[in-house]
Amino acid sequence: MPRWLPRAKNRTVTDEELDGLLDVLYKMRDGDFTVRLSPRDRQGRFGEVARVLNEVLDHCEQLSDELQRVSGIVSTDGRLSERVSISPARGAWGKSVRALNQMLDEVSEPVTSVARILDSVANGDLSQRVDLTSRHGELHGDLLRLAASVNRMADQMSEITDEVTRVAREVGTEGKLGG
Repeated sequence: MPRWLPRAKNRTVTDEELDGLLDVLYKMRDGDFTVRLSPRDRQGRFGEVARVLNEVLDHCEQLSDELQRVSGIVSTDGRLSERVSISPARGAWGKSVRALNQMLDEVSEPVTSVARILDSVANGDLSQRVDLTSRHGELHGDLLRLAASVNRMADQMSEITDEVTRVAREVGTEGKLGG
């Protein structure tokens, strides 16, 4: 027996206890993290199994609630800076939270940059461009397409502005109507 398992009295687990455990496991498998084994099922080694299973369900429920919270803030408030936070975030729980937050960073960074560039264009500053790299290297896929499209738009608008300025100068100051 592993050292981390507490010693317990030898006792036979009843069919009723196993039925309760199976019921909770089925519900957990199907995504119901609100179920728990009742306190009456918490004696001896089976009681330790019940306590640990309830703790696992607590972690699942906390992660599910946190994902829904962040999704709601991003969807409803449009705040791309919101991140997932759970405690304790160890092992695969922590890896999952870090991976999700990294993905949010990778998506929100170029989108925020695009919004900044569009604001600049709307204010008449055509010199700004979206950076085609992220913290982890070059952008790819849809994010690259979005950033490159905004940069092309700003380049084209800048060229048009330069040409309109040139023609206006030729007509207005130099009197050339054929330009």
